[in-house]
Amino acid sequence: MRFISVVVPVRNESKHIAEVLDKLLAQDYDPAKFEILVVDGLSEDDTKAIVGRYVAEYPNVRLFDNPKRLSGGARNIGIENAKGDIILIVDGHCLIDNPQMLRNVDAAFEKSGADCLGRPQPLELSHATATQLAIATGRRSSLGHHADSFVFSDKAQFVPAISTAVAYRKELFAKIGPFDERFDACEDVELNYRIDQSGGRCFFDPAIAVRYVPRGTISGLFYQMSRYGRGRIRLWRKHRETFTLKSFASAFFMVGVVLGLPLCFVHPVLLGTYLGAIGIYSAAVLTETLRGALSARRWDFVFLLPFVFFAIHFGAGYGVLREFFFGQEIGPLPSGTPPKPRRVISWQKRTFYYLVRFPIMLYFMIFHRVRFYGRNNLPESGAVLIAANHQSHFDPPLIAVGLRRRLNFLARKTLFKFKPFAWLIDLLDAIPLEVDGIGFEGIKESLKRIRNGEVLLIFPEGARTWDGEITEFKQGALTLAQRGKAAILPTAIDGCFDAWPRRNKMPYLWGKIRVVYGEAILYDELKNFSEEELHQLVETRVHELFNRIRKS
Repeated sequence: MRFISVVVPVRNESKHIAEVLDKLLAQDYDPAKFEILVVDGLSEDDTKAIVGRYVAEYPNVRLFDNPKRLSGGARNIGIENAKGDIILIVDGHCLIDNPQMLRNVDAAFEKSGADCLGRPQPLELSHATATQLAIATGRRSSLGHHADSFVFSDKAQFVPAISTAVAYRKELFAKIGPFDERFDACEDVELNYRIDQSGGRCFFDPAIAVRYVPRGTISGLFYQMSRYGRGRIRLWRKHRETFTLKSFASAFFMVGVVLGLPLCFVHPVLLGTYLGAIGIYSAAVLTETLRGALSARRWDFVFLLPFVFFAIHFGAGYGVLREFFFGQEIGPLPSGTPPKPRRVISWQKRTFYYLVRFPIMLYFMIFHRVRFYGRNNLPESGAVLIAANHQSHFDPPLIAVGLRRRLNFLARKTLFKFKPFAWLIDLLDAIPLEVDGIGFEGIKESLKRIRNGEVLLIFPEGARTWDGEITEFKQGALTLAQRGKAAILPTAIDGCFDAWPRRNKMPYLWGKIRVVYGEAILYDELKNFSEEELHQLVETRVHELFNRIRKS
């Protein structure tokens, strides 16, 4: 019989925590072989007082404060103070029906030899309201949860840990690290993903299931799903390979519904496409609504379930979009390393940057038949210095719209004197530089952003070309990569000079533009180069890329 540490993260759970503790203490398991660690996130109700009474009465119940409030921090505090061989996470608002749950946890580890255990999470509640029953029905349906999730399965089997793991061998945390406390949702998904990546095995056992209380209102469900959506984006920002169309389908659909409406008036084909997509979605919702109503024998579900599906899909989509535009980058965090303070980018600047991408891309596709090559060569995370040739004022926005990550730009101080343009480049978060070079303040700010893991675009020529050809690169700017421990992405652009020559005040509305992103030169490769060697290498790479697109 293993010693089990049950970690219970709570915040404002006064309605449920007593019942959860009663059910845990009533488990058919030797009290000397399990402990309950309640970690309270500065509750503003009576949660802490209620738990305090149990601490005074039961020696195997302990209470800890979680000053960070979020669940990830609570789980780590519990793990750090746990005495057990097994860590079991139990939420402070779940329903535990099985008095054999802890015994089943012990048995599942024994028979499977797994590193962690997963369990179903059914949404069931006696004396539930009609709305709660409809939400539970909707969440169980094929339109209500991720297709790859096992949380509603009833079959014992080995599965990926990512969506189900809740019980862990304690030594596993020494291998993969703790929960990432920068997540305020999906912190368990992120940890479980690392378990899968490390080769850990997860055994899914319905015998350790607990029930969860469905949200009581449609608005509460919308908020819950938006948090899940935000967590998914944070997971993607830290682990770029987790991107799948299924995970972000709700966000794509939401964008399509909003942006597709005005496009319907552009062409009849777009109108037909838009109405067809809405029709397919409506048919799917209607089918699942009728199926749910028939299976539950509840005709009021015909009216409730469409709102449930709307909250699920648009709530998740809203969360994804909100975090994508307003959230901050999350890179890898070594085990035991506290997160460094990150540069705060205002929501206005983040929103403006991503909103202007679409019209800029549309303009260049229509009038200049722009083509991008090597877009996947940009590293998905970490500091990067993009070094490109400079043909016209079109270069910065063109290079930026071809890449997924947010770029930082340099702009001459003289441009800030013209108020409308100053407002524009300030919204783009540009770094001012001196007329004759970057200058001390420009170098300082550039290094700050690079060391923050961001992407910086520079033009080593120092000025736009007069004839469309690449001029000699100036010394110095490329050493920012070595000082900031950044990779360098050589980039070449051609056609911008013909579209907007330096001698012209306004661009031409025609032309053909090509942008090619070369293979990144990683920091481990460039860190030992001299300034001259690095200068020569990057200049050669840019020339090779330029000649390649000239011939294409």
